[in-house]
Amino acid sequence: MTIIANKIQNQAGGPVELAKQSAAKAWGNYNGGAAILRQSFNVSSAIDLNIGQVELSFINAMRDAEFCSNSTCKYSVNSFYGNNTKAECYGRAAGVVNVVTMSSSTGNNYDCEHLNVTVSGDLA
Repeated sequence: MTIIANKIQNQAGGPVELAKQSAAKAWGNYNGGAAILRQSFNVSSAIDLNIGQVELSFINAMRDAEFCSNSTCKYSVNSFYGNNTKAECYGRAAGVVNVVTMSSSTGNNYDCEHLNVTVSGDLA
């Protein structure tokens, strides 16, 4: 059986509930150096808060702030420092997640060229 659709929503017009399965409810690929959201799903915007700090806002909010968020980063594709940076999610609310990218060794914040964030949990 093949199903082809442009949009799937529940009868009330909101997101569908995935029964007995799990999927990312939001994700984003962000270029911190240029402050550009390259690609995303369920992310309306990425706000550059400061050096190495970004806030991703969700189109459809999570049920609460108790969702799971994961992030990875690489300072630069052609840089030795790519393996010496880390990304951490913090400051979660139902509609946003904040991420900080920094040097693993010094703790200094950096705007990484490649920041990837994935959010799992229940939508509101």
